[in-house]
Amino acid sequence: MISYDAHTLKQIAVLNTSPDANNSGIWASDTGPATDGEGNIYFATGNGKFDAAHGGRDFGNSVLKLRPVGNRLTVVDSFTLSTSGAGCNR
Repeated sequence: MISYDAHTLKQIAVLNTSPDANNSGIWASDTGPATDGEGNIYFATGNGKFDAAHGGRDFGNSVLKLRPVGNRLTVVDSFTLSTSGAGCNR
């Protein structure tokens, strides 16, 4: 996910959903990410490694809520179904 200034088109922020792995791309066939009135951004990732619940940075097979904070896109909440079937919220 890349954030740009609407007036200057200068890049503001970047979030890589799998900086230490592969395949955790955003899944949004024929759509874009959703937003709410507070500026939060929502999307799902597919495939890939998930280790964020244990201090990692990879968000495979997850639903993410991002908040733009200054020049960063910060994951403020997430849901990932574990292999045991129990969800893991951040």
